[in-house]
Amino acid sequence: MFSLLASLALISLLLSGYVAFTVLGSAFDANLTQIAEDDMQALILEEFPGTPRRLQLLGLTVLLFGGMLALCWRLPLVVVLPVLVALDAVVLLVGWRISKAYLARLDG
Repeated sequence: MFSLLASLALISLLLSGYVAFTVLGSAFDANLTQIAEDDMQALILEEFPGTPRRLQLLGLTVLLFGGMLALCWRLPLVVVLPVLVALDAVVLLVGWRISKAYLARLDG
């Protein structure tokens, strides 16, 4: 039972940091001037990492996830849980502030 709870905690912390970094980092490539004429073009514009910034974000995301997995593999559970919580908090706070400032610059 303990190993199940530990694995659920680790997976949720890994995924929350990964998703937060990806979603908040995607604000740096926001372009409000692109127009999609059909559904397929809209999907490609939104999801395909074809711009240099999106490719950089993809590389940083892979590095972040790999680093988080390395922490889980190398450190004991009682140490890695607070470290992942702190890392997720830093990713959320810094990503939120930077993406909010960037989106405000696009608006005005």
